[in-house]
Amino acid sequence: MNKVNLQSDECVIRKSSKVRHSGFMVSYKNELILTNLNIIYVKKGMFGRTKDVQTFPINQIKMYEGKPQVMLGKQKNGSPSLEIYFFNGQEIFGFKRKTEVVKWIRCINQVLCKEADSAATGQFAIPGTELIAETIKDTITSFKSILWNREKVSANCTACGAVITGYKGENIKCNYCDTFQKIQ
Repeated sequence: MNKVNLQSDECVIRKSSKVRHSGFMVSYKNELILTNLNIIYVKKGMFGRTKDVQTFPINQIKMYEGKPQVMLGKQKNGSPSLEIYFFNGQEIFGFKRKTEVVKWIRCINQVLCKEADSAATGQFAIPGTELIAETIKDTITSFKSILWNREKVSANCTACGAVITGYKGENIKCNYCDTFQKIQ
């Protein structure tokens, strides 16, 4: 990361390299930094030196029903993007991996809402349905384990770090980043 001047009460929460911002023929060579106060975009020159620094205050992100307006998008070339809606417009940052965008959405939600929630995945539910669904899922899972006598295990997703659960040796799809992996 290049040197960025932070305020005395500003702390870095997340940073990514290989990010692109608007423009024709822009490459993935820039940096994006999330702090507790700002989103900082560091534009790099041809030899990796800082060419420009743009700062976007996070308190200017639009909120809807208590949730920041940040979402996973898709660029014209099909690569994933982070769409952020501010009071004075929209900013789009391109990433190479969808999982990285999901992590950014989760972090922005945590900073602005003080907790991660389902908005990071773009899914919303009627209050109470999550508890019912979880109860039904646990009942079915218990029934399966009795019938097949398999060992239930938990692990962290290799792509995004979220907790995943399933049966040993089973291929599991992460609910956060949609990555499939064999659970051990």
